[in-house]
Amino acid sequence: METTLDVAGLPEERIQYLKNLVAVWKARGEHSDGLQPIIKRKVAPSEFILKDSDVVSGEVTRAMAYDE
Repeated sequence: METTLDVAGLPEERIQYLKNLVAVWKARGEHSDGLQPIIKRKVAPSEFILKDSDVVSGEVTRAMAYDE
């Protein structure tokens, strides 16, 4: 499907930006609906990074923070 966009009046850098954006989309092979597949995986609690918290004394993992 060929589409023409009217970019008259836009600064040259904006036109170039649009050209680059279209090239990126084409390179990715994105679908016409713009949706990308989501890949989910199970994450072990041991993979979460431990971080000192100012709110809770001690170390809190992300899994603990989100009740996972």
